[in-house]
Amino acid sequence: MNMDCPQASDGPIATDDVTLDLLRAIESDPRQTQRGLATRMGIALGLTNAVLRRAVAKGLVKVSTAPARRYAYYLTPQGFAEKSRLTLQFIEHSLHVVRETRDAFATEAATCQRQGWTRLAILGPGEMADLALMGAQEAGIQPVALIVPEQAGQTRSGVPVVADVAAARDLADGRTLDALLLTTMLDAATRRATAESAGLAPDRLLAPAFLRPPEASELPDPPPFDDGSDRAGP
Repeated sequence: MNMDCPQASDGPIATDDVTLDLLRAIESDPRQTQRGLATRMGIALGLTNAVLRRAVAKGLVKVSTAPARRYAYYLTPQGFAEKSRLTLQFIEHSLHVVRETRDAFATEAATCQRQGWTRLAILGPGEMADLALMGAQEAGIQPVALIVPEQAGQTRSGVPVVADVAAARDLADGRTLDALLLTTMLDAATRRATAESAGLAPDRLLAPAFLRPPEASELPDPPPFDDGSDRAGP
């Protein structure tokens, strides 16, 4: 049985997240082709074939012949149990990542607390800004605003969402902000421009390590170029 596409190698491909995506996709529509599954999962057709073969071999998926020389894929009882297990594992991992991210923002906000920088605004995308807000409040700071242009006018946990730095300064009684907590990675030029627009020194733009681009001094030196000219001939 060629199962609708060429056989793929049985290498290290069936990671848990891809397997979970496959089981969810099959549960939602058993009569999808492998090409349809690949499109739904956002992976290559060959990888879909390999993951599907692995799932069939493990007894998670049953294949039956459908009209027009096609196949239908169904979850077995073992497949449903595995989907539940992987879903729980995914949720637990996601919660762990959320906690780590919130704690990273809390660490940056604690710097503001120690320095007495109470007029803090959070700048960046919505969902990450929510985690930054949680971290700041955990560190004992209530930001004056979240700067998320596409969500301006809303309120998050008692903090107004505004469109730009100028609006955030208005909420700080027109005074210069003490610091900005970034929830997105900015290149050096954009960081400088953002700091200037906020009237802040660059070191007042705070971000967790995973959102800070490395400084030039932190980058490894490239290996020396060797054109082979000093090598002895044959």
